[in-house]
Amino acid sequence: MALTRRTALARQAEPGQPSGPRRPPPAPRPPRNGRVVALVVGAVLALAVTVGTVVQGNERDRVANTVISASSLATKSSYPVELDEGTGTVRVGREDAEVSIDIYEDFLCPVCGQFEKQYFTAIERELEAGRIKVEYHMLDLLNPLSNPPGYSQRAANVALAVAAKDPRKFMDFHYSLLRTQPKEGSAGWTDGQLLDLAERLQVPVDDVTALGDAGRYDDRIHANSTRAAADRSLWQGTGSGKAFGTPTVVSGDRIIPWQQDTSWLRKLVGSD
Repeated sequence: MALTRRTALARQAEPGQPSGPRRPPPAPRPPRNGRVVALVVGAVLALAVTVGTVVQGNERDRVANTVISASSLATKSSYPVELDEGTGTVRVGREDAEVSIDIYEDFLCPVCGQFEKQYFTAIERELEAGRIKVEYHMLDLLNPLSNPPGYSQRAANVALAVAAKDPRKFMDFHYSLLRTQPKEGSAGWTDGQLLDLAERLQVPVDDVTALGDAGRYDDRIHANSTRAAADRSLWQGTGSGKAFGTPTVVSGDRIIPWQQDTSWLRKLVGSD
C-alpha cells in the first residue's frame, strides 16, 4: 500500500396467482408519440446523472477537506502498549491484569465508532488501574465498502505503524479515527489526512510514512480478518444468520453483549 495516496428475494405467489415460473407480460405497443417520450426520458436521465455526479463530487471534496479531530485522552497514561509484529495485534495493559479482553474492530465500521464513544473512557480507566488488558485486532473486514475499496486496510496499516513507532500514541490515534469516521461508500480519509492526524498527536510521521509506504502490515491485517471471520466461536446471531462482524468483544471464551448490557465492564472487573 502506498501512503502517498441482499440477498435475492424469493418471490412468493400472491393469493390466487400461479406458483410456477412467471412469464414476462407482452411488450406494450409503442405510442405514436414514442419518439417524443424517448427524448424526454433521455433528457431526464441525463439530468439525473449530472446531478448525481455533482453531489458525489461535493461529497468527495467535503471528505478530503475534513480535519480528523485529534483526541488525546490517553497521553498521560502509564499502562504499557506493545505491537506484536508477528500477529499484527496491539496489546494494551499490564501483563499481570486479571481480566483479558479481545476487541475486533474496523476503522470504517460505524458500530465500532459507537462502541468506542460509549466505552473508551471506561476502558482506559480500567487499563490505568491495572485491572484489564486488551488485545486490539484491527481488521479490513469492510475494505470493499469504501469507494475506491481499501480504506479499512489503509487506516489499520497506519494505526499499526503508529503503534510500532510511538506505542503510547496508539490509543489516541485509534480513538481519534473511530470517533471521527468517514461514511461507508466514501473514499475514506486520505493518506495525507491520516498522517496529519498522527503528526498532530506528535507521532514521528517520517517513521510512520516509511512503514506505510511498504504496506508492512497489510498481509497480517487481512489474515487476521480472514481468521476471525472463519472462527465460529466469534460468530453472533441465531440460526443460519450467524456470522462474524465488528465490533466483537470477547473475554475468556465469551462474547460480550455490550449493546444489551451496558454494565459489562464493571461486571468483568467485579465492581458491579
